Amino acid sequence: MVVVLFFWVSWHGGAEALLPYVNMFSYNPRIGRSGGVFTIGVTDADRKATQPLIDDAKIFFPVALESKAAEEYGFGNGFGFVVVGPDGKIIFKSTGGGDLGGMADAIVEAIQESPPTKTHPKEAEICYRRLNEARQEIRAGKYPRAYKALRESFERSVLGDRLQSRTLEMADLVEQLGYDQLAAFEPLMEQKKYDQAAEVLRNIIRRFRGLDCYKDAKRLYEDLREENEDFELAAARFDDEDTAARLYLEARDALQSRRIGDCYDKLNKVVTDYSETEAAEYAEAMLARMKKIDSIWGLVRDHQAAPECRPMLARARNLIGQGNIREAEELLRKIMRDCRDTIWAEEAKEELKNMP
Repeated sequence: MVVVLFFWVSWHGGAEALLPYVNMFSYNPRIGRSGGVFTIGVTDADRKATQPLIDDAKIFFPVALESKAAEEYGFGNGFGFVVVGPDGKIIFKSTGGGDLGGMADAIVEAIQESPPTKTHPKEAEICYRRLNEARQEIRAGKYPRAYKALRESFERSVLGDRLQSRTLEMADLVEQLGYDQLAAFEPLMEQKKYDQAAEVLRNIIRRFRGLDCYKDAKRLYEDLREENEDFELAAARFDDEDTAARLYLEARDALQSRRIGDCYDKLNKVVTDYSETEAAEYAEAMLARMKKIDSIWGLVRDHQAAPECRPMLARARNLIGQGNIREAEELLRKIMRDCRDTIWAEEAKEELKNMP
């Protein structure tokens, strides 16, 4: 939080006039405690001398008594204010009460630059980064990614923190976007527009994965396919789209896990067997990107050659063990010739080098 230290000394009467204003200031909705600003009084006086002032001014912020900290902050006498930012650094200092406006400006600026939080600053920094990522994903219509970022922000923030409240508000917004789309479903069913009704549910299932609206839409979609023959006929037309989309998502997961061969097989199946679907366009684009990366496409070539080369290499090794060198050499050279630029050609070359 932003901390305001109000210093005063026992022998100076100026504090008596300022204390009621400081008390009001500490509960200002914008730059008071509810806005993330914590006020602390600091005085060299003891409790006996200070209590009447506190009672008269109805002070609710804490007061440090018999303190010698004023000298460390540069207040030799009189009274003054020090504002400490969330990072622990002094951002404002004034002697007396003549620059309350400047102090308020410094506080507002500090709140804008580093919004106060109960969450640890390092964790809060990650949370704000995830919130920004979520905003970008929402604008792009990538709601599952947005929800994932929001979930991480929520888990890292502290209960009761405004940061967590902002995260929940944004998550509620994503949910509401899904339910707004779901609201269009009932009128379409009443009008017996089953193709459009099925498309609405499918769109929510595809774009809001993991959210409550996704669960409701998925349950409704599955129930209607069993109970309503007309809806089932309409939904069946989208099965290829669903299958292709599932294969594409599995291919992305395989790529992230460095299972390049599995990724290639799934993308190739989407492009070959489901060429008329929307997912086929994404699969073709991903294959094109993979081809531009030599290290990845080299693994794809190894995977493509494996069904042919693996058994040939195993047979060549068996022939070498049996002393049939000529036939083994022919197989090894065939691998090198037909499957060049693959790991199989390299292994065949090594076998040739080591042959008797």
